[in-house]
Amino acid sequence: MTRKTFNNEGVQLLLADIYQLPIADYQEELYKIQSDFRTWLFLHFDFTDRQASYLHQLNTDYLYLLGQEVSKAIESQTPIMLQQQEPEDDDDGEGKVIETNYVRQSAFNLDDGLRSISSLIINIRYDRD
Repeated sequence: MTRKTFNNEGVQLLLADIYQLPIADYQEELYKIQSDFRTWLFLHFDFTDRQASYLHQLNTDYLYLLGQEVSKAIESQTPIMLQQQEPEDDDDGEGKVIETNYVRQSAFNLDDGLRSISSLIINIRYDRD
C-alpha cells in the first residue's frame, strides 16, 4: 500500500486498499492498529512536519484508545470520516482538539425491518480564543 495524504480523501483511499486485502493481511492490519497505532499511522500516511511533530507528542493512552476505535470500525467496515479544521499559520499545536464520535442510527419499519447505520467521525479542530 502506498502512503496517503492525511485528509479524508486519503483515509477513504486507505480504507479501500485495506478492504481489498486477503483475510490474513486484513487481520494483520487490525493487529497493527491495535498494538501500535502511532507507527501504523506513520506507515500509511504522509504527514507534514507539523503533523508528525504533533503525532509524536500525543499521549500513548489516548492513541491506544483511538487505535481500538479505528480497528473496531475497520473490522466492521463502518465508515470512517476525518474532518479537519485548517490550522493558523503560526499554530504550534496549542489548542488542537481531537474528538471521536461513534454514531449509530437505527430505524425499523414493517417493510424493511431493522436498519442500522454506523460511522466513526474523527474531528480535528482548534480551540481559538
